Amino acid sequence: TGGGVVGPGGVRLEIRVDHALSADHNRTVEIARRFDFRHGTKEVIELNSTAGLQYAWFEAWTPSSDRERAVILEDDMELSPLWFAWMRRAWDEYGGRSDLGGMSLCRQRLRASDGAHRMFQSDAPFLYRIPGSFGFSPHARHWRRFVEWVRGLDDLRSVNLDVEGTVTTEWHRSQPDSWEQFWIWWCFRKNRKRKLYTLYVHSRTGALIGHWAEPGVHASEPARINDNPLNMTEAVLERFPKELEHYGWDFELEDTTR
Repeated sequence: TGGGVVGPGGVRLEIRVDHALSADHNRTVEIARRFDFRHGTKEVIELNSTAGLQYAWFEAWTPSSDRERAVILEDDMELSPLWFAWMRRAWDEYGGRSDLGGMSLCRQRLRASDGAHRMFQSDAPFLYRIPGSFGFSPHARHWRRFVEWVRGLDDLRSVNLDVEGTVTTEWHRSQPDSWEQFWIWWCFRKNRKRKLYTLYVHSRTGALIGHWAEPGVHASEPARINDNPLNMTEAVLERFPKELEHYGWDFELEDTTR
């Protein structure tokens, strides 16, 4: 897992490598060490014990202030050359919103009410209740408090994370090894008055990030990218309207005036 943090000296890249006893692990560490990063500083962090997927996320970033920014990148990701400029502008424009929990570089297809996949199209950025783990950039103010809470839990499996109206609740009950349900519950259930959405931008021709799904723990088929990383800017990437539309679990427009 890697994170890029925007600071006065450019970008600080942290490459975090979970612990494993294998030749592949050693090659991974060596590749990370040799990686030539020219946009700031780089640090390779090797874990001494196996953390697993959930803690890889929960330990990926500890914001030092509410104004810090970061993006968390898992392996097998391919970034568009346009991603940094768009995300920096998006944080500048929307970072002060009280309903923003974070933003994602991916085109989110999941309809959380029933698990169906839908390619939602919009000509402007929008807010949706479900986080996108491909290129997720959480809001430092909320992420800092979230990881303080989750790191303090004695047993991750004993926490009731049910969120009414979401298929992710059922998925988590049967396979409680993801981080997303913790975040969903934190954003919409821990404090009933709090609603924290994820910001997305959906181009009609591609995305700011693509996932290759290399064969491994979560994939067995030959690698194939899920989205075309954009190489040229488009009108939707230049639009940052003051008013944003909110979408519920069913990917339908919410009435936020009530």
